[in-house]
Amino acid sequence: MSQALLREDATGATPENLIPANEPERLAAVTRYDILGTPPNGAFDRITAIAARLFNVPISIVSIVDRDRIWFKSHHGLSATGAGRDPGLCASAILRDEPRVLPDARCDVHALANPLVAGEFGLRFYAGVPLRTTDGFNLGTLCVIGKEPREVSAEEIAQLKDLASVVMDQLELRRSARGALAAAERTEDALRESQEQLQIALAASDTGTFRWNPCTGEFLAFDNNLKRLFGFAPGDPVRVTDDFIVRVHPDDVSGLVAAINRCRDGADLEMEYRVIHPDGSIRWLFDRAKIERDSDGNPTYLVGACTDITHRKQIETQRTQIEAAAREAAQRFLFMAETMPQKLFTANANGDVDYFNQQWTEFTGLTFDQIRDWGWTQFIHPDDVEENIRVWQRSIETGEPFEFVHRFRRADGAYRWHLSRARAMRNAVGNISKWIGSNTEIHEQKELHETLRQREEAVRLLLREMNHRVKNLFALAGSVVTLSARTAGTPKELAEAVRERLAALARAHELTLPDIAGGGGKSGQATSLPALVRTIVSPYVTQGDARIIIVGPDVPIGGSAVTSLALLLHEIATNAAKYGALSTESGHVDVSWSVWKDELLLAWRERGGPPLNGQPKKEGFGSLLARLTVTGQLAGKISRDWNADGLTVNLSAPLVRLTI
Repeated sequence: MSQALLREDATGATPENLIPANEPERLAAVTRYDILGTPPNGAFDRITAIAARLFNVPISIVSIVDRDRIWFKSHHGLSATGAGRDPGLCASAILRDEPRVLPDARCDVHALANPLVAGEFGLRFYAGVPLRTTDGFNLGTLCVIGKEPREVSAEEIAQLKDLASVVMDQLELRRSARGALAAAERTEDALRESQEQLQIALAASDTGTFRWNPCTGEFLAFDNNLKRLFGFAPGDPVRVTDDFIVRVHPDDVSGLVAAINRCRDGADLEMEYRVIHPDGSIRWLFDRAKIERDSDGNPTYLVGACTDITHRKQIETQRTQIEAAAREAAQRFLFMAETMPQKLFTANANGDVDYFNQQWTEFTGLTFDQIRDWGWTQFIHPDDVEENIRVWQRSIETGEPFEFVHRFRRADGAYRWHLSRARAMRNAVGNISKWIGSNTEIHEQKELHETLRQREEAVRLLLREMNHRVKNLFALAGSVVTLSARTAGTPKELAEAVRERLAALARAHELTLPDIAGGGGKSGQATSLPALVRTIVSPYVTQGDARIIIVGPDVPIGGSAVTSLALLLHEIATNAAKYGALSTESGHVDVSWSVWKDELLLAWRERGGPPLNGQPKKEGFGSLLARLTVTGQLAGKISRDWNADGLTVNLSAPLVRLTI
């Protein structure tokens, strides 16, 4: 390099352009190296000493140009630790990448403003090389300063540049070391934080850890969480196996010792055991550990963790007790259900039957699989199925108790009346978990109830019939007197006629009474149809009277049918005497019958009586009684034709019902 190129331009740099164009980025680089304010360093001091000797000058400086100052990292031959940035020779030296050389600072206008040049110090010579980073920023300089003017050679400048490179190597090394140290510190902090979090997590989960040497029986680690689980205080020493075995429940010691001995042979450990704390409380621990081995495969350490599982054990014990109680309750229920005579069933929340006791299968003759779920509908009486399902479904949907009376088909095909009830069982949150029900046979009660109902109905009917007959008797008595008066010439004849007619009426009436407990009624005495008809109409005729004509074959009437047929004919004759043909002098009645295809056909025809105005709007009790007698007791049919000239009654009944 020529001597001219090493000299600074006499005009120098002005204060306005002492700030590099990339100043913000350069200052950021200064901050990254974190060198400002650091204590002296022997490596840098040796570099400045070497530089001073090479140039035979009293002063050599490693400077860092800050925002408003120049800080000296090393300052050989100078006590000052820094200077103002403006005016500063180093501040102008970082404006370029090449070395700055002032053979005589007094010849530099800008340098004259520097106190070291203009002041008592008397600086005359300056040569500085920028300290340039790998990414192109000038942090400061390595400079040499003399009090005498001098020239520099290219070799000297090269040596100064080499020393500046060594300074940068030291700065880079320091920055890398500082970064590595910071990373190590961060790693250490993270590890410490991780360990703290692990200990917190282990404590929260009631877990402690250990590291044990199976060869020596010594613990390399037995953390405070584990000490707490065994009932030790944090400061209590747990160094060897015997130190913690003393806390193990006596019933579990042998099993744990055997497991530990297997670990000495290289086996892993997994075991549950109990420990007894100093206060006498017992805790369950789950111990699980893995063997670590050396490069030869020999066991070196057993590393593991213990967790307090007392709560789980308590839950397991409670569950076992609950399950045992549930099994006992289920067995008790099944025993009662299978031994009691009552029919029982259970169903799930959806109404699917999941249990029928033995009484059900014996009653129906079906297996459980045939009638489970909704298969039970097959033994319900067809007339009851639809309503049964509707009521059962409503209970399932609402949770309301189920109750229904229906008929079940027995194994022999007979239907029996039952009263079925069911109630819902609910769980802790109120949801239905099961239905439990019973089916009580009430067939006898049902039949008794029906018998009582029929008897009550019969009593009511009898009372109405008695009332009806009493009224008829009074009406007939009047008709008998009227009828007798028409033919009697004297009071004596009238009395005699009335007496005879009333006696005939009594005989006819007696035929209508059932023989109840030997009460004297003539039912049960067989007769013939002609004799029966004549007896019934005898109160309304006199000897030689042709008002009533009777025509028909001799049909035998059995004892069981006499009362029913007599009651029917008596009712018809009574109505004729009260309202019909027999209530007038000109009226007459034709009674005729015939037999056709094993059936009696009887007709009662009235003529000459009061004119009729059609069929009555309402059926009277007498007509009702007659109809019930024919249809119910004689298994026959009865009809009435309300012609204007008189009533016609037609009766048909099987002969077999009349002759029994």
